Amino acid sequence: MTTVPGFNRRAEIGGVWFPGKKVTSTTKTDLLTLAFTVKVTTPTNIGIRRLILVAADKQVDTIAVSPPLILQVNTPLPALSVSSLTFDKTRVGSTSQKTLAILNKGGGSLSVSGATLAGPGASRFKVSPTTATIVASDSQIVTVTFTPTAAEISRASISIAHNAVGSPATVILTGTGIVGLL
Repeated sequence: MTTVPGFNRRAEIGGVWFPGKKVTSTTKTDLLTLAFTVKVTTPTNIGIRRLILVAADKQVDTIAVSPPLILQVNTPLPALSVSSLTFDKTRVGSTSQKTLAILNKGGGSLSVSGATLAGPGASRFKVSPTTATIVASDSQIVTVTFTPTAAEISRASISIAHNAVGSPATVILTGTGIVGLL
């Protein structure tokens, strides 16, 4: 076990690890490869951390620094099944429904704190549910209902606020109201 700076907790290093021990090479051209896994336990907060490995050779006064390794710690990773919804022509006074999925492809819970409608046609759309908690590798189905009040094209957007990077997510809505037969 060793402490990874910036994590404020213990990290388990598995594989080849030589803290404070000398590693010798059989020839001057050997390349030492270290393979390891960092397992963070009991994280204190959600986020992305960077880990840089430094190898030093005191005999030839060289230092090798790895590119930063990015570790995601219980971070939700949201994705939407669609970026827009276009409703079929709908008779004024009737309703039409479509669904979309909010997916969590990350390792932590995704908290959706609100799904709000905006735009000139927002009053003709309804979203349900507007809040959700989506555990890792799960999804939430959201139903969008379109109820036209006039024979016209209605446009709006859904702004989905959540606790992950990139909040809010947006879905564009378009629906056409008609009078008479479909």
